[in-house]
Amino acid sequence: MRCSDCHQEIKPVVAIDIDGTLADYHGSFVKFAVGWLGSKYNEPKGSLAYDGSEPYWEWFTRTMNVDRTTFRAIKLAYRQGGQKRMMPIYRESKETIDAVRDMGAEIWLTTTRPWERFDRVDPDTRHWLAEHGIKFDGLIYDDAKMAALADRVDPESVVAVVDDLIEVLEDAHDHFDNAVTILRRTLHNRGVDWPRTGYMGDIKNMIEDSIDKWRAYDEAA
Repeated sequence: MRCSDCHQEIKPVVAIDIDGTLADYHGSFVKFAVGWLGSKYNEPKGSLAYDGSEPYWEWFTRTMNVDRTTFRAIKLAYRQGGQKRMMPIYRESKETIDAVRDMGAEIWLTTTRPWERFDRVDPDTRHWLAEHGIKFDGLIYDDAKMAALADRVDPESVVAVVDDLIEVLEDAHDHFDNAVTILRRTLHNRGVDWPRTGYMGDIKNMIEDSIDKWRAYDEAA
């Protein structure tokens, strides 16, 4: 597809979330929180771990028996301590992004704005991406990240949105008619379901199929 005005090639766009999708944010955060709270607290594991069926802060405050002010204080300490530089990367995250870029797609990484913004959020995020060799074409920080993406790229070029949160995928439906919306399955969203769900290997195939359909439609138009 080419731009009707500038005649430059328009590439398909794939939007991928960071925390909870590429990186194990929930596991990293709860480990930090247990250390922050003290020795009488234990890390919820297995069936006790967060499952995505309720807002994270509600699960955390109930499970750890703390109030929301304490939860916010822990989040603040987590960000100020540069913990986002050290989040574990999920298996096959980089490999999937590399494969999608090889398909000729642009990768836009999307993340919600922190509860309270700090200057180190961006450098810590970029450090994490560089440390894991993740290449991208755009990086968006915004609570309304699908609307922000629609403002920055041609909505018709967005062929896939990958996230670990259903509410983001629902929002993507309102902005991108051509996009396949994919729930990245993890331990931390096992309590919810979505029509298209998978691990990274499955996701790569779903994205490739959406890119092929987008290009076939363009050629037929």
